Amino acid sequence: MFLVNWNMKVGMEKEFKEWAKKNTDIMRKHMAPGWKFWGFYGATMNLGPYDVTEIYEFKKFADIDTARAFEDSEWDRISVEELDFMASWGPSWVLREAQEWMVLETKKRKKK
Repeated sequence: MFLVNWNMKVGMEKEFKEWAKKNTDIMRKHMAPGWKFWGFYGATMNLGPYDVTEIYEFKKFADIDTARAFEDSEWDRISVEELDFMASWGPSWVLREAQEWMVLETKKRKKK
């Protein structure tokens, strides 16, 4: 999963909600190969440091490069329109399910 967090410009909540409702399905149809858009999620009752979290899914880290090289006029249009709602960005991160984690064994230390 890839989570993108951001805060909305003051007073844009209703307009963003309408925009997201109109464009979510379009985003799902115009994703880069290997990517899935889960949707927009919001901090309920302002509980949380960010107003909006966008959730995407991809399977391989190579899909990141695929997305960087991806060109689609509808995706570009939506991305530019979305910027009008954003006041500030928060940290974004990639999450993997626990069973997919790569675990490196550490050397056992000799007891003194």
